[in-house]
Amino acid sequence: MSEPLTEYTFTFDKAEENRFRTIMSRLDDDEYVVKQEIQRTNPEDRYNTEMTAKIDMVPEAAATFRFGMKNVKIRRFRNEEELAAEEAEAAKNRVTITVKVDGMEPPTP
Repeated sequence: MSEPLTEYTFTFDKAEENRFRTIMSRLDDDEYVVKQEIQRTNPEDRYNTEMTAKIDMVPEAAATFRFGMKNVKIRRFRNEEELAAEEAEAAKNRVTITVKVDGMEPPTP
């Protein structure tokens, strides 16, 4: 049985689209499933040069794009529990400082 697939969102420059397709053609068909074809990040913006694609794939296959492309952003889909755990970890290291100037309280956010 193959590894479970994870959803990844790839963002890259339009100039890198051919390289992205070349790397994707080297992968086995059972390593990925395309959820959203390559398209512009913002279709209304004619001058936007960023492209995006959503693909379910094994983590090792996603790393192939990291090694094969210079400027690529790879974001893994995270569920609510993972996002909450990351926020809790970040909150442990966060420090809040309140500064009073001439006895005045700063506005609360």
